[in-house]
Amino acid sequence: MLESAHNGYMNWEKLTSEDTSDFIAHVRDDALIGIFEPDLCETHKAPVNFYNNAHLIVLENLSIAPPFALDYLQSGEDIVYLDGSPEPFQILNAKGDLNLNADTVIDYVDFFCRYVNQRPHNILLLRNPDNMPYQDTIYLDFHFDKNNFGEKDFRIEDDGNGGFILHAPFVFAGKIDPGIAKISANGDIDIKRAVER
Repeated sequence: MLESAHNGYMNWEKLTSEDTSDFIAHVRDDALIGIFEPDLCETHKAPVNFYNNAHLIVLENLSIAPPFALDYLQSGEDIVYLDGSPEPFQILNAKGDLNLNADTVIDYVDFFCRYVNQRPHNILLLRNPDNMPYQDTIYLDFHFDKNNFGEKDFRIEDDGNGGFILHAPFVFAGKIDPGIAKISANGDIDIKRAVER
């Protein structure tokens, strides 16, 4: 079964065995013995709207229990492994693949938050409380507070330089607070609480 940060609301398509083999040929690392074996793997893809002609691709090795998955972003011919750092996004953004506008910026921030380990604590966009990951590891008051936020709490502003400012509820290290995300025209993201604790 496909497990991903976006399993709750993305439209997934299973790739054929031939397409899986072609994909593995592009991304395989021979130092990781047994991971990139087409006969042992499945791949699924789902479209993302904030890059041109792009998909999230999840490669699962089904011979490992539980199944071992690697997530990639493909935009046209460009493929990057989502390693928990901002670098894969920076690579695609530098190539001009980013399609950032008022209709895609929330999806971009949400996706970025789910795939980038931020310091000093992880930050997630509170978009759909019921599909939040790590529900069993976050603070108890999250479960009481999560339903106090909704679409009315999301506001997008143009920053005047080709980027956007997103006012929205975020989860900062397991606690929900109104936050402000500044998204530059080149895709850099800076998120802070609207009022620092």
